[in-house]
Amino acid sequence: MAGSPASATPKVQIKEPSLGALFVGGIRSLLAGVVVVLTFVYFLLAEGDALMRRIVGGLPRLKDRKRAVVIAHEMERQISAYLFFTTVMNAAFGLLIALVMWGMGMPNPALWGFIAGVTKFIPYLGGVVCAVVLALASMLTFDQLGWALLVPAVFIVIDTLHGNLVLPLMLGRRFTLDPALLFVGLFFWWFVWGAAGALLAVPILSALRIFCEHVDGLQRFAAVLSGTSVEPEGHAETLAPSAARPSDSAPA
Repeated sequence: MAGSPASATPKVQIKEPSLGALFVGGIRSLLAGVVVVLTFVYFLLAEGDALMRRIVGGLPRLKDRKRAVVIAHEMERQISAYLFFTTVMNAAFGLLIALVMWGMGMPNPALWGFIAGVTKFIPYLGGVVCAVVLALASMLTFDQLGWALLVPAVFIVIDTLHGNLVLPLMLGRRFTLDPALLFVGLFFWWFVWGAAGALLAVPILSALRIFCEHVDGLQRFAAVLSGTSVEPEGHAETLAPSAARPSDSAPA
């Protein structure tokens, strides 16, 4: 029947978001994370000294106050150096990617360079996300499959050389973190704070490592965070007495 209730019921159709909408949403989330991080850094720089005085003033012993000042200065020095060198290297990486994308005929090469430079602040996941997005964009741009796959392949090669050769040479061992713990920390802070947490994962873990290095009993955990080996406690003390008493086994 034409007038039946069944025929008059409207059909509900759920429209899946397009690839472009997902891409724009991801970029917005990433930019929002960058804004949050910059705001956090601004307030930390503006109120850092006052906050430090309140923390030190709340400690009961002079020894603890001196140690807190040393830890704070070491955190500021190392993390500032890390952020400076990483920002410079990532900016150079983004500029290189922009030039390569321009040479390969990709549209909006400056945008791809900006995305590559920003996502480089997120270890592991940043390069993967940028490579996947580049692959999708190149397939929509070029008709030849081989040329479309060459774009993300070139990016992966440059990203691998930058992450495994250039950055370790520039930053050195003092900024290293255990890869497995860094991967876990990255996902944890991403879950807690989203893109802002992913951008702050390395500074947070670095600050935790520096704190553990200056606190008695936590040096072993600092070595675990940095991925370095630790000499067992008491190893030197157990060898010294035996070496210092050779006359015990000598005949009287």
